[in-house]
Amino acid sequence: LYELKRMMDHLRDDLRYVKAPALVCHGSKDSMVPPGNADQILAALGSALKHRLILPRSNHVLPLDEDREILFAKVLRFARSRGRRI
Repeated sequence: LYELKRMMDHLRDDLRYVKAPALVCHGSKDSMVPPGNADQILAALGSALKHRLILPRSNHVLPLDEDREILFAKVLRFARSRGRRI
């Protein structure tokens, strides 16, 4: 656990170097990570283009949870709006 915390602290400090457009997704029923962490990540990112997606019926594993179709559609739309072919 110590190593995991150390890695997370290191990564948190480096978020300011992320300049790519970002979509941060989180389940509002997440029992492992508080939804407020999405806001902390967004605030720390160095990207000028940042979006947050909170999925109201989802827990921690978003691609397998209740709002997965919303997640897939929003991620696809985000990627396509950035000029990526998917």
